[in-house]
Amino acid sequence: MAPLPPPEQPALGHLSSADLRRLVAPFTILAGPPLRFTNWATTFTSTAQAVFRPVTVEHVRWAVELARRDGIELRAAGAGHSPSDIVCTGGYILDLKGLNKVLDVDPTSQTFHAEGGIVLRDLHTVLLEKGSLAMSCLGSISDQTLAGAISTSTHGSGVSFPSISTCATFLDIVLPLPSAPVVRCSRDPAQDPDLFHAALCGIGAVGIVVGVGMRVERAFKLEEEVFSMRFDDFNKRWREIAESAEHVRCWWFPQVGRVKISRLNRTTKAITAPASPLTSFLSDVLLAKHIHALALSLARYFPSLLPYHAWFMWTFREQPGPVSWRVFLRGVWEKVSGRIKGSGVWPSVEGLEEMDEERKRQEEQLVEEEGEKGDRPASPASSVDIGPSPSTTARPTSPPFKPIDTDRPSRSSKLPSLPSDLLTPPYTPPALSPTSSPPRLARSIPPLAITSTSSSPPEIYPKSGRPKLPWPILEDEPSYRVDTSVRIFNYDCGFPQYTYESCVPYSRTGLALYSLNAWHTTELAKPGYPLKAHFPIEIRWTEKDDGWLSPTGQGRGCYLGAIQYRPFNLPVPYRSYFSHFASLLHFSFSGKPHWAKSHHLSPRDLRALYPRFDDWLEVRKRVDPEGVLVNEYVRRHLVEEREEEEGKEGEGDGREVMERRVRRWKIRP
Repeated sequence: MAPLPPPEQPALGHLSSADLRRLVAPFTILAGPPLRFTNWATTFTSTAQAVFRPVTVEHVRWAVELARRDGIELRAAGAGHSPSDIVCTGGYILDLKGLNKVLDVDPTSQTFHAEGGIVLRDLHTVLLEKGSLAMSCLGSISDQTLAGAISTSTHGSGVSFPSISTCATFLDIVLPLPSAPVVRCSRDPAQDPDLFHAALCGIGAVGIVVGVGMRVERAFKLEEEVFSMRFDDFNKRWREIAESAEHVRCWWFPQVGRVKISRLNRTTKAITAPASPLTSFLSDVLLAKHIHALALSLARYFPSLLPYHAWFMWTFREQPGPVSWRVFLRGVWEKVSGRIKGSGVWPSVEGLEEMDEERKRQEEQLVEEEGEKGDRPASPASSVDIGPSPSTTARPTSPPFKPIDTDRPSRSSKLPSLPSDLLTPPYTPPALSPTSSPPRLARSIPPLAITSTSSSPPEIYPKSGRPKLPWPILEDEPSYRVDTSVRIFNYDCGFPQYTYESCVPYSRTGLALYSLNAWHTTELAKPGYPLKAHFPIEIRWTEKDDGWLSPTGQGRGCYLGAIQYRPFNLPVPYRSYFSHFASLLHFSFSGKPHWAKSHHLSPRDLRALYPRFDDWLEVRKRVDPEGVLVNEYVRRHLVEEREEEEGKEGEGDGREVMERRVRRWKIRP
């Protein structure tokens, strides 16, 4: 079935500004609390001059045209789940949650067409009811709007699965040009592919996304297998683990040197019965929220409690195996008595020396792989090596999207052989577009070798009867559950939090983790634990995509996310922790910040990371020459390059200036 045509767009040139004000009046708020926008994390807030709440595309056009004529900046708002000030403005806010209709669902082609303001959790229900369809990969939550997820390159985890925006087949966008035209863009050379690739991670600055066409797949169930490993064992085998299932996500607890691993595969097995209401309350409410929040609030004054609390939460909630009071008390005694060296729980500085040999091995392997490929990424510290990309005037259309396996493991790398029934068959992601994309692609990373050289039958876990994993896990055997894809992908993120997430090249995952661990272990050894870091650090992998500003637009990546919870909505220290976390990954491993998170990179920094950065700026200037969609976030990170000049005028270095600008809309500056 052919997609529905773009919305009708009668001319607006004959309307005066007064006429437009009368037209937008029924869905405009000019006074009161609704003028104040506050994000979900309650970290940033701003007060707008007016808030528009359109329910049709025509309403959006009127609001955009009025903002252009008034010369007032306009920002689109969705669910507000970005923990940054990406929406904040003192101008106009366009609340898109009223554009929440699914216009078409086609089970045959496995596509849908929906308005940009629909929240993902509502979209899941409609896709299931009308077409027995589901999105192929999701992040931790489904509270974002569809347009917001696309505009920030929201991602899940899986080495064969790119960001959510890559599954888009077309976008309907209202542009802040005279008469606020609605344009349809796609990968088709006849439908402005440059605008399409810019809008796949457009950050709300290249138009208002009012419609999305997207490819999905048949609704499916997932089986989740959960187990844990010591960090040093995990870091030796991270690539094997990342490539051992369709979706793999991990949570690292650096205070106790443990990694919780979740492997997800499509299955036809029956859904697992849920835990009892009492068990769910004790684990997911009492422990995960109330006790956790109370301990973190006390740690604001006594940060040395944090390692003990990490061990408590790991033992009684996070670790997949049965609780052992003996092991828990032994760990507490080792910490209290200072017997850290050789501990089975606490990381030690002495232990870093043992891990250093593994770090050197991974460095040598990386050099060997990059020597074979000849495409080592440039460091952001040497931005002179990365000049601006050719102007879009010299390249009128985008080249066809061809996923390149830039991080395929070297043929010389040796991986252990696994039992033949350990892995599910490789999954083939849906094609990108029904008309203009390459044919359906096979999984770009081959699964691990599944042939066994041993003639003896594989060892079996006694409880489940499944083959034993070839890794040194901490439990007697993994735990398993089966549920619908959405219920497995999504989970409760708890209470408000500060977050930072950076994406490093896939091949540098192990080295980045080693550096973070060395830094954190050194801080852990200091009296009083001055780092004051919360837990866990999330580890996820994502396939290459074709968004110009996508962190994985140049190759497969590993997302590393730090978190600082805000118990009872109280402030907690985070700047020093996040600053070092971000700097280490950026300068040492070409880490790129997630666009929805707060960061301190200037346009000059970002140009060194994104070869199509100037192309994106050219598209932005073409579709928004008057800067209607440019707020403080876009201005400081993408448009203006004045930090260095301001620093020379005695106002501090560029980072200090950037920090002051970030704090403009911060609730607690």
